[in-house]
Amino acid sequence: MSITQAGELFLEFGSYEHINVPRLDIIEGVIDSQVVPGTYIFVRDRLDGQDLARKRFGLRGRNKAVKVMEGFLTSLADYAGDKYLKGGFYLSDQQHYDQYIYGRRPGDLKDKVYFVDLHPFFGYLREDDNWARRFYAVDMLGFIGSFICSLERRLGGVTLLRARERHKQFADLVVVENPDLDQLKNKKFPYWQHV
Repeated sequence: MSITQAGELFLEFGSYEHINVPRLDIIEGVIDSQVVPGTYIFVRDRLDGQDLARKRFGLRGRNKAVKVMEGFLTSLADYAGDKYLKGGFYLSDQQHYDQYIYGRRPGDLKDKVYFVDLHPFFGYLREDDNWARRFYAVDMLGFIGSFICSLERRLGGVTLLRARERHKQFADLVVVENPDLDQLKNKKFPYWQHV
C-alpha cells in the first residue's frame, strides 16, 4: 500500500458524517539528516480532549455528548457495513477505544469524536472472500456493540437507540449472506436487549 493510499483511507473514514479525522501529514522519515526509505512520520493536528477508553461524562454537557455519540456510532456502523459490502482496503486496527478522542481541535466550536491512529495497520477485503468478510463483520459487530454498551454506561445509563438500530441493521445485512451465524440470527448479543 502506498502512502497516498493510506492517506486516502483516513480521508475516506473521515468522510462519514460524524467521524472526524484530524489533519494528517505523512512524511518520509529522516534519521541523522538522512532520508530513510520505507520509514514514515505521521503528523497530526493538536487535539484537546480525552480518549473514549477513559472518558467519563459528567452531568454538564451530557445531552450534547449523547447526540455526538449517537452520530459517531451510527457512522461507525455505516462504515463497517459499507466495507463489508464493497470490500477494498480498510483501517484494520480501528477497534481500540483509545484511538477515538472526544474533544476539539483549535478553532472547533464544539466537541466531536476524532479518530487518531499513530501506528495504523491496513487490511484488504475481497468481495469474493466470504470467510474474511465474515470475520471482519463479526469483529466489527462485537466492537461496535461493546462500544455502545460502554458509552451508554458512562453516559449515565442512557440508551443510544439510533446507534443500536444501525448496529442491528448491519448485523441483519451480515445474516442475510451468512444464515449460519446463529448468534447474529437469534440476536443473542447482550447489547441488543433494548433494541
